[in-house]
Amino acid sequence: GLGDVYKRQIKESMTPEAFKGYLKGNIQKYMWRYEAKKGLQDVLKAQWYLNRLIKTLEKEESVPDAQSSPPDKY
Repeated sequence: GLGDVYKRQIKESMTPEAFKGYLKGNIQKYMWRYEAKKGLQDVLKAQWYLNRLIKTLEKEESVPDAQSSPPDKY
């Protein structure tokens, strides 16, 4: 749809680092505002951008099993 075209144009207009920053910024925006604005809808939007960031990083880092592996201890 039109949204997909728009999102593709955004990615193509940026360097890889800028695109990751764009994704991160949207994740933060939707998480910061969800309690005061649209609740679950904003959390789901943040999740969409997070999933896109994960896919982008997986392509860069060639980590095919990242989703099935537990995260390292912090």
